[in-house]
Amino acid sequence: MILGLATDQLLELLWVMGIFSILSLSLNLVVGQAGLFQLGHVGFFAIGGIMTVYGTHADHLGLDLLAGILLGMAVSALCAVVIGLPTLRLRGDYFAIATLGFAIIVRVILEGYYIQGVYNIPPLNPFGHPIPFQTTVIGVTVGWRVIELLFVLGLLAVVYLFLVRLDRAPFGRALRAIREDEVAAQALGKNVMAFKLKAFVVSAMLAALAGSLYVHHLRVFDPSAYDFNLTILILVMVILGGLGSHQGAVLGAVLVTILNEVAKQLSGGVGHDIDAAALNNLLYSGLLVLLMVVRPQGILGDRDLRLMDRLFGRFRRRPGEDG
Repeated sequence: MILGLATDQLLELLWVMGIFSILSLSLNLVVGQAGLFQLGHVGFFAIGGIMTVYGTHADHLGLDLLAGILLGMAVSALCAVVIGLPTLRLRGDYFAIATLGFAIIVRVILEGYYIQGVYNIPPLNPFGHPIPFQTTVIGVTVGWRVIELLFVLGLLAVVYLFLVRLDRAPFGRALRAIREDEVAAQALGKNVMAFKLKAFVVSAMLAALAGSLYVHHLRVFDPSAYDFNLTILILVMVILGGLGSHQGAVLGAVLVTILNEVAKQLSGGVGHDIDAAALNNLLYSGLLVLLMVVRPQGILGDRDLRLMDRLFGRFRRRPGEDG
């Protein structure tokens, strides 16, 4: 029961890793597997957060946590369809710019309605116990923050296994074919637009899931936080671990979270004249430059370590499968 003995700081660090891992996995589906360079992912992250807040807040719909999360995912899916139908016909930089415009529009709208932010958001309480609460497991007292963390990590495991299974299915192989040669995939009878749209929608829903968990843990929604810097941060996670690799997406999220914590400690230790955000950017930039020189395909490239295939035998690669 290591988690039962963990400090609040460690629990917070693990929680951030879990949320960012889900967010990184969701972006990896479209950028790494489908080859769609999109810059609007933070928009779906924000939509999931604000719609869940609207659904669960006592002053609005007053839904329970699960219903609020599903509401956020449903609205994000609808937005993905509306945005995806016209923009997925664009190629390369044009698609990236269009999705970036979507993220900016979302932020401007949210800042217009919630300029001061939203506070007093219900905490992440999946089992409905009065908070704070404690329980005892094998003689170790476990607080509600540990339960919250286990809930997030459980959802991360579900998302990871779902995406691994999706990657092994014909759908995943079709996405890789489209990424490698869209014209050839279309010539083989693949409905390229349909596959792109499905990947775009699933990715948006998973980003909304991460956004929902994010605001309920922080218990505050600040529209100004969903800016271009966060977009770049998510991209760094995916690129760092390796485009197309599920484990790489998680590894990238973990490393970025650790770098963020290191920057906070360094800025607090050497004096107040060093800004933590600026130090963060310096660390990310330096790491990316080093990575592009030493290993441009990312730490894991586009493949997952076969160790995970042994741990999850039912997802083991079959002979002749790519990835």
